[in-house]
Amino acid sequence: MSDTSNIPPRIPIDRTRYIIDRRTKNGWTHADGDFCDPDDIDNFIVIPIPEEDRRRAAMIKSFNLKEFMTEDTDGNFTFDLYSNDAINKFKRQNIKGVIKKRNEKLTETDWTQSPDVYMDGVTRGKWNDYRRQLRDLPTTGITYDEDFFPVSVNWPTPPQ
Repeated sequence: MSDTSNIPPRIPIDRTRYIIDRRTKNGWTHADGDFCDPDDIDNFIVIPIPEEDRRRAAMIKSFNLKEFMTEDTDGNFTFDLYSNDAINKFKRQNIKGVIKKRNEKLTETDWTQSPDVYMDGVTRGKWNDYRRQLRDLPTTGITYDEDFFPVSVNWPTPPQ
């Protein structure tokens, strides 16, 4: 069955700068305008986002910037927005609600794994298959749009 109730809302695509906190080495993307108290400005690094990267950079959730950036020994930052690894990170940050629901479904069926619960081998195999399909859900069973947001989730059907 398909479910879209845990799909996060879209974010605006107006981000023009990376804001990096020097203390935490983390940050966010930001639109034009103030982002901190003027007395605190020295604690931040501000890097313009190239025009061609703004749409993709805007997909990064606040304080997840560290997942997409690296700093070299000279203190220069690079941002990975297009690799397969980056695409998987975008998908993962957009399915937190789906993963939470998946984990709840796994917890609800933990009883099927107890050795003192009697069930025949065929039934136990069906429950094991169902739970495997749930665990595989982040990589299979989810259809994404061009911005890596889930469009549909095909939940496996529990055995009867």
